[in-house]
Amino acid sequence: MTYTPESDLNHNRISPDHRYSCHNGDRPKTIAYQSQNGWTEDGRRAMVDHVTEWLDIPCGHSYSGSDPNCQGCKWR
Repeated sequence: MTYTPESDLNHNRISPDHRYSCHNGDRPKTIAYQSQNGWTEDGRRAMVDHVTEWLDIPCGHSYSGSDPNCQGCKWR
């Protein structure tokens, strides 16, 4: 596929030179966090622990081969 300025409209960029939220660097394999799971009897939030295991998924940008903003990307 070929990059065109019109195809760029499908991406929300932070700035004109930003790379569509790419993840070229090392990312953590797991992230631990808490989320709310209802309420306690005394009205406090009931929190539970979660661990997300991230998959190593390459870029899904259809035009990365011809998009100038993807220059130097490890997924290109």
